[in-house]
Amino acid sequence: MKKTVLIFFMVSEALLLLSCSDQVNPKTDLENVYSLNCIMRGDTTSQIATVTHSYEISGFDPASNTTNPFIAGARIKVYYNDSVFVFRDTTAIRTDISRYTTPIHYYYVNKLYPKSGDSIKIVATLPNGKVLSAATKTYQTSSVFFTNQQDQYTSIYSYTIYLKFGWVSVLSTADIASAFFAPDLLIYYHKNDDPAKKRLIKKVPWLYSETAGPVYPPIQNSIFDIAYDMSTVNRAMSEIAGSDPDKGNYIIEGASFRILVMDQNLATYYNAQKTYMDEFSVRINQPDFTNIKGGLGIFGAFTARLMDVPVATDYIQSFGYGY
Repeated sequence: MKKTVLIFFMVSEALLLLSCSDQVNPKTDLENVYSLNCIMRGDTTSQIATVTHSYEISGFDPASNTTNPFIAGARIKVYYNDSVFVFRDTTAIRTDISRYTTPIHYYYVNKLYPKSGDSIKIVATLPNGKVLSAATKTYQTSSVFFTNQQDQYTSIYSYTIYLKFGWVSVLSTADIASAFFAPDLLIYYHKNDDPAKKRLIKKVPWLYSETAGPVYPPIQNSIFDIAYDMSTVNRAMSEIAGSDPDKGNYIIEGASFRILVMDQNLATYYNAQKTYMDEFSVRINQPDFTNIKGGLGIFGAFTARLMDVPVATDYIQSFGYGY
């Protein structure tokens, strides 16, 4: 017995010394990786793309990098409907210069309004000759219609019990199979003491979970109705001002119900990036998704369809807000 205990301690000490002598280095040699991101929108004629590259940092904090990783001088082309659209490179003034001080570099093209169910391809040739490419299907706003726009349950009153929304799609059977639908109920507001009166958006959860906090509607590969209990809407409304005693400083502009129609690539990426169960939780096994050949990033497509949701003034006033 004594011999067994002695062997146990000897093995334990050996493992302890081994674990102390091994240094775990979270950094490896830098691999030069390029990223292309472009989302084709079916509700506008202007499309935007960005190209970035990986970068090295001196320590272990990625936010310590202050060198702009966006790449200029790339040649980006989109092949659509037997036509070639060439993106132009430009810059935009950066409002937040806490990390990067140089302008934002991006690429854009006008007069590109993709229709529903069409194939589209993007090819980006970088200044060093590296080529990034991807393909997807597009969607258009006219592909979705709301079924209950005049329904009594699509307006917010003090006596409303629940809100119910439904929609249908005119996409073909083949296109429906690759389309994903993400519903959102949005409340628009601004703060009265903001000189710019910047519009802010409160996304209403589908429900509040005792364990997971706010739960938002899932992305679906089918057409379906969705209902919001007014107790959930009331809680979301109260969260706009939160503990701020000056409720009158919050001006409610209105509300809308929105449907996002996405291709499979964007839907997969969207789900992969849903790391937060609530505002205090994050996954430690963050998944990556890319459909870019030759690099990383996402080339996807979506369109947005919105329906106005009237909000009664007495309901707004019941929270102390302005309207």
